Amino acid sequence: MISGNLRSILIVDDNPLNRFLITTMVNKIVVDVTIQQAENGYDALHFFKSISPDLIFMDIKLPDLNGFEVIKQIRNLETENRTPIIVISGNQASDENHLKNENLIDAYLEKPIRFTELKAILDTIFY
Repeated sequence: MISGNLRSILIVDDNPLNRFLITTMVNKIVVDVTIQQAENGYDALHFFKSISPDLIFMDIKLPDLNGFEVIKQIRNLETENRTPIIVISGNQASDENHLKNENLIDAYLEKPIRFTELKAILDTIFY
């Protein structure tokens, strides 16, 4: 179980089922964490500014402001600490390469998300 360094998580996905599944998996791995959920890019930016999460799960295909733009805006808003961002998407080849080349993300999870992959990434980021 991960604890201590990880107090708040923001999950951004327009699909409520995906948000639910990620929340359920994270709660099995991380103890004493607050999870906020956003269904679009504008809400994601609002939550980022108001809660300063310790980790963000970001879907790329959002209905209004897409994940690429949200990630770029988050990186521009950061002043001291860099927030780990894990992209969740079904289009790995183009999404991951673009974001990693610009050094904007910390990890990538392909949908459907598998528990063992999620746990391995969290262990890598927080240990």
